[in-house]
Amino acid sequence: MSLFSLLLISMLVIVGGCSHTQHNSESHARPKPVTVPAWYLTPPANTKTRLYGTGEGETMEEATRHALSNLLARISVTVSSTYKSRELSHTDVYEYVSKERSYDIETIVKKLPVTNYRTLRSQRLAWNRYITLIAVDRDDFTAPILQNVTLQVEKAETDWNTAEGSGVLRRYKAAKEAKRLYEGLLNETAVLAALDPVYKTLHTNLRKRYLYFTRMEAQTKKRLRFCMKPVTDTQIQPFAKTAITAISRRGFVVLPYSSCSEEALRVRVDPTLAYDRVHGFFIVKGTVDMILENADGNRERSERYEVKGVSSQSLEAAILKAAASLKSAFDKKFLIP
Repeated sequence: MSLFSLLLISMLVIVGGCSHTQHNSESHARPKPVTVPAWYLTPPANTKTRLYGTGEGETMEEATRHALSNLLARISVTVSSTYKSRELSHTDVYEYVSKERSYDIETIVKKLPVTNYRTLRSQRLAWNRYITLIAVDRDDFTAPILQNVTLQVEKAETDWNTAEGSGVLRRYKAAKEAKRLYEGLLNETAVLAALDPVYKTLHTNLRKRYLYFTRMEAQTKKRLRFCMKPVTDTQIQPFAKTAITAISRRGFVVLPYSSCSEEALRVRVDPTLAYDRVHGFFIVKGTVDMILENADGNRERSERYEVKGVSSQSLEAAILKAAASLKSAFDKKFLIP
């Protein structure tokens, strides 16, 4: 055999050996496929007694948090679809109320506490990821909601019964607070009703009470009357005018002081102001107390507001700006709740 043939055979053997070695190294370097368990890919459906959630994370704690969020998300979908389907059977104000409440259900569900959950399955995957499956008994989930609803209803009804024999302002405040409270409870009882049909009656009864207190708020608001006590000081008049305008814009009836009835509430402004002039600028700052009194002169309610006004034109212009700052303060906190 010639030297050339020997060299050719040697090169082929070397190349073939290198190729085989490279192929073997590549096959060893390729990661094995990760098998995700069926219990994670297809978690159990929620049942009449249990709720389930799955989660993944870099730690088991993170995976559990995600599983709790997943559990709540599955409840949210169930509750929203159930609640919206009931809207079709409502008419007039009932349909309006249901639609208003349905907008907030998902947020309410996300805020509900999840306690007494159990970890049914967990696993560490090949790339240092953890997965878990948790379960919560429905009774453990609904019990805290029901307890809170019961306590809140008792409070609202007690406050309303106490206010029944009081003045119109107190009844208005009690009706408004009860309406606000029932408005929030409607979402929580919607969750209960979606998880267990036995709570549908509770949800319906609370909706009726919500509508009742909506009417009571409107009725007592119409009965409220306000009169501004006369102000002779020209520097205080802008603040009194701002207060009267704010009361009127909120839908309350304001009467002239000469027509002030026995039931009407008297509004009094009591400013404590400081005046200054710095580098040609007029400065007015201080506080304004807004006071509500009944016909006997007894104080019903009061609020204090900080005011400030600066003008390069005149002291009167600075006072007007201070009165405008009182209007801005009313937007944050008003005398009449």
